[in-house]
Amino acid sequence: MNSPLIQKDLFNCCSKETTRLLVDDIGDDYFGILADESSDVSQKEQMALCLRYVNNKGKITERFLGIVHVKDTTALSLKSAIKSFLMEYSLSLSRARGQGYDGASNMRGEINDQLASLLNIIGVSCKRREMIREIQSQHVLEALDLGEIQSRQGLNQEISLVWTGDTRWGSHYKIVSNVTSLYATFVKVLEKVGSNKFYKDDRVKAITVMSSFESFEFVFMICLMSEIFGQTDKLCQALQRGDQDIVNAMSFVTLTKEQLQQIRDHGWEESLHLVLYICVKHNVEAHNMNDMYVPR
Repeated sequence: MNSPLIQKDLFNCCSKETTRLLVDDIGDDYFGILADESSDVSQKEQMALCLRYVNNKGKITERFLGIVHVKDTTALSLKSAIKSFLMEYSLSLSRARGQGYDGASNMRGEINDQLASLLNIIGVSCKRREMIREIQSQHVLEALDLGEIQSRQGLNQEISLVWTGDTRWGSHYKIVSNVTSLYATFVKVLEKVGSNKFYKDDRVKAITVMSSFESFEFVFMICLMSEIFGQTDKLCQALQRGDQDIVNAMSFVTLTKEQLQQIRDHGWEESLHLVLYICVKHNVEAHNMNDMYVPR
């Protein structure tokens, strides 16, 4: 019993028996996954995985499934590790109905990293926030003179910067909408920061963000995210109501899925037209969709 090898065997047996009971408790029902990154004492990347499900007594249960070693923490690598880990215990990823990543720094994607960099550059300084107000006010006055927007009570209100919350998808929709509305303003702020030698380190960051900000890929993704989040945000608000019942909640879910499928089946032309309009308006080089695609 004092042998390290025997002790490891005992630990492994207890772990497998506990996991077997967990899998039996889930049965053929649906479940959610909770994943988080960590590292051991040897600085090897690891991923901890928990399952969230409704047990036989109708109670929501969260149970630790295990830890798996991962070579890197990119989104595709973590997805592959999760899929393999679940298959090891005869759990199909197709039965997963929820995901949580505790901040999701690697799962949220490149576009959100760019938005975070943008907020860090122009949102941390009161002077730059004032710069945004001044530039946006000038744009509103110019648009009023050209007749592009109307003047009425409640219109053309000041748009403030919103920091994204890890567990509040409504905040993601707000920042995407704000970036779309204040695109020209943010471009001018980045230009001023990048050309001012007194900003030192922020100059390099501003130039880096600017290179991706003024690209067709960024404009396309920000428009796509704005359209998708615009549909899911209505669902999020409805599900957060205290008086919501399960029947209405399922009807909202079904309606949202239908709207997203409608966008997928018939929304390409309209979405592309909006992207090209923004690119032309802000002098962003747009791709010709009829050209032959050549990967980098």
